[in-house]
Parts: sequence; structure tokens; C-alpha cells
Amino acid sequence: MVNQREVTERTLELNVCAELIRCIRSYKDCGKAVWIGMTQKEERKNGLDVMTKYAPGRTLWLQFKSPQASSIQGIHYKFAIDREQHEALLNIGPGFRESVFYAFPLYSRWSKIRDHSPCLLQDTWLIPVQCVTLNGMLNQNYFQINLTRIGPQIQADGASLSVNCNAINAKERFCDSTSRQSDRSIFEGTPSETLRHRASEFGFLGTKFKGLNAIHVPYDQSIPS
Repeated sequence: MVNQREVTERTLELNVCAELIRCIRSYKDCGKAVWIGMTQKEERKNGLDVMTKYAPGRTLWLQFKSPQASSIQGIHYKFAIDREQHEALLNIGPGFRESVFYAFPLYSRWSKIRDHSPCLLQDTWLIPVQCVTLNGMLNQNYFQINLTRIGPQIQADGASLSVNCNAINAKERFCDSTSRQSDRSIFEGTPSETLRHRASEFGFLGTKFKGLNAIHVPYDQSIPS
């Protein structure tokens, strides 16, 4: 019997982002945060700068990945990283390491979704994109990253890439901080002017950002620059 993935990436995006924005709106001066999703056309073309062109502020970027069907539920999960997409993600927010994350929800079965709902953040893990280095051959387009559960922690590795930061639990990072009412630095975000500059300088035409979501905080509600 072929092992099939039961939960779509889109389902994971919708549920995790809905939980996440509720937490971020509870931060001091982040009450007007909005969750932005790109159209399929914007995912394929240069839609990043357009998203914040008319709403200056700071943006948290989450590039979602869903586990492969061959993942071992509860223990070992496999995800695919695309070289072209990864290189473009690196250009979104240089100097703002915790503004662009890979988001890895460890859910591939409906039974686990049912058991954990309404808090899928409890087993969603984040790795800053800038922490992932591709070490494969130049003609290699896809890489595999493995997330393995070791006790309460998650270890990330891959045969042809290196991960220089630990995986971060999304619930602990964004919802469980006791200082989030006063510590605004918990929401770093890429400034919109930085985003537009990078998009103009590098261009993202032809790059597919399937699974990319953004949580945007307008400047009048954002962290002072």
C-alpha cells in the first residue's frame, strides 16, 4: 500500500497563519497586523514589492513546506527545498535574520490535526532561511531537509545542505513569550523599503513562491526604525 500524504500544504498554511496572527495582534503596537497571501500569479512573478508598496511597515515572511508522504509520522519528517526559491528568499531580508523563515508544520495525517486542533503551532517548527546553506552541486535544483524528533526538541539536517541554527517552535516563539507586551523586538520583520529595494535590485521574475505567506504590521503600529 502506497503511503500518501493526507493533509495539503494549503490546509497547513491557512490554519497555522490564522493562529499566528492572533498571537501577533496581541503584541504591543501590533494590533493592526494583517495576514497577506499572494495570488498564484504573484507567487510566480515579482509580487513581493507590490504587496507592501501601498502599506509601508514591516513584514514577517513564512515559506511553508509540507512533509513528504514518505515521512515517518511523529519521528522523522522530510521536506523539499528548491534552490531557485531559496536563493530568492535570501534576498528578501538580508540583515533581518528572523524576518524570513521556513515553516515546517509536522502534520501529514488528519488524526494528528484533529488531536492538536485548534493549536497546530505546538508542532510547527521554524528555521530562519539565512541559517540554511545549500552544499550540493550547482546543477542540483532540489535538496532534502530532515526534521527528526529527539525528545522535546527537533534536529534539522540534510545530506546536501547545512543548517546552522536550531529549529524554533512556533508556539514558543510567537505565542508563549511572557514579554511580548513590552518587548517589541519579538516581531522583527523586513522593512518595506528594504523589500522594494531588494526586489528592484535582484528581481524575482520566474521564481515560484508557492507556499509563501506574510504577516504585515503597518508603520504606525510597528516597531520604530
